[in-house]
Amino acid sequence: MQNLPGKTAFVTGGASGIGLGIAKALLGAGMKVVIADIREDHLASATAELGAPDRVLALELDV
Repeated sequence: MQNLPGKTAFVTGGASGIGLGIAKALLGAGMKVVIADIREDHLASATAELGAPDRVLALELDV
């Protein structure tokens, strides 16, 4: 994953499970991440867990 640093990914279902795992991996690769989920309460805890507030944007969406 050489060309990913600085790029932005949009992850649906990013507040838990596989989506959260993908968001973690993408952050680890140097990307910025937008996580979208229908559960606002889970978004807050996921954002805290990801621990990169300057590179994570959480949006409550029903995709």
